Amino acid sequence: MLRTIGMMLGSVVACTSGGDDTAEPPEITNGTITETCGGVEPVADTLLIDNGGVRNFEGDDYPTISLELHLTDEDGDLHQGKLQFWHDEVLDGTVDDSGDPDADRIYSEMGETCFSFEMTVRLAIQVGTVFDYNTPYEFAALFIDADGDASNVLVEAGVTPKEDGSDGDPLE
Repeated sequence: MLRTIGMMLGSVVACTSGGDDTAEPPEITNGTITETCGGVEPVADTLLIDNGGVRNFEGDDYPTISLELHLTDEDGDLHQGKLQFWHDEVLDGTVDDSGDPDADRIYSEMGETCFSFEMTVRLAIQVGTVFDYNTPYEFAALFIDADGDASNVLVEAGVTPKEDGSDGDPLE
């Protein structure tokens, strides 16, 4: 027992003695890296708009349109964040994103903090209430990472499904 305590004290002394108190701490490579996580904006590189299939909302089945945003982030803080999107009915390559978003969906992964360098977030949006069936819309989307850094905004057009859930008419 005394030998174990002596070894433990020797280890503590070895770790704390003879160092420069002003030196930078070493980078942690096998755990949560809080000092280096943050400050880099995520990059959104693909926004796909597609038929999301029929889903149940509060007991009723509705067709959905699916937004899928692919992201990378150099500092790895995609482990938590939120997807924001806006839409309009004018297919001109732009969507006004200056107002409140249509949705603010929070995402969280079970992985370690600051180790999520790439991800795809998906959102199924009910069609038949706010969004009309078989109607072209333009969507703008961005992702805000765990440290509050926002990605670039991507804009993509898509057509909502028909009332029976089949694909809407192709864009002209």
